[in-house]
Amino acid sequence: MKPMLSRSRLTALGCALAALALGGCVIVTPEEETTLLVNLSWETGGGAFGDCVTAGVDTMDYELIDSDTGESVAWDLDVGCGASLEFEALASGNYELAIDGYRSGTLFWGSTCAGLSVDRGEFAEFFCDALIR
Repeated sequence: MKPMLSRSRLTALGCALAALALGGCVIVTPEEETTLLVNLSWETGGGAFGDCVTAGVDTMDYELIDSDTGESVAWDLDVGCGASLEFEALASGNYELAIDGYRSGTLFWGSTCAGLSVDRGEFAEFFCDALIR
């Protein structure tokens, strides 16, 4: 089997040839992936927090909001409760996450977590506590 050149080697080779022929080369790479991970915990009472099962959260609604524009970036309703929410391919900026938690269709928890900032190419991780309403 003949070895193949990787994409990066092909790009470098092409750039070297272009530099020889044209006197210069600029490599344009795809935009770096930007990821925001928000770990969730749910109030269980008495100031304690736990996961969905411990707190008794069945489903949740969430909305990720661009803090600068007030526009919704991502949202979903009536989804199974999870330990975290991950948002990819975001623009650099500041965000807020509004979450509501339900038990048997009744709203019990809710919070808005602000100050979620992410820069281009960054993997940013935050923690958000949902309080009993």
